[in-house]
Amino acid sequence: MASTGSGSGRRTAAVARLLLDAGADPTGSAGGNWTPLGCAVAGATNPALVQMLLDRGAVPDDRDLYLACFGDDDHASLRLLLDRARNVAESTALAAPISTGDLEGVRLLLLPRLALEVCGKLGRATLRTTPDAQRYRAELMRST
Repeated sequence: MASTGSGSGRRTAAVARLLLDAGADPTGSAGGNWTPLGCAVAGATNPALVQMLLDRGAVPDDRDLYLACFGDDDHASLRLLLDRARNVAESTALAAPISTGDLEGVRLLLLPRLALEVCGKLGRATLRTTPDAQRYRAELMRST
């Protein structure tokens, strides 16, 4: 597991490990729709804790992606979430990096939209690039 880089972050991860080992639910809610994963990516992000929660069954949702975009960890937590997130191409989290002018965050969230789309034709899968993907790719190329 990667180091969190700070003493308080390592202590937080150690306490979380103890709680998870004792049976705490990594997918539970603390009221107000706050989940352990949401807490790990909000504010002072903790990639080690994010990885631990994902390894224990936490599933990132759109809100987690949105919160991770504001993290001060060079997008480490966002990358971890994107590896496990569902329906990233439909995420509204893109508003976060757009609002802060974070081109790398925009790029990371748009990558799933640029991926090849699998289409079924005559019982076999064929690959094609979607018109949206072509447009997003062109926009990204102009902005870099």
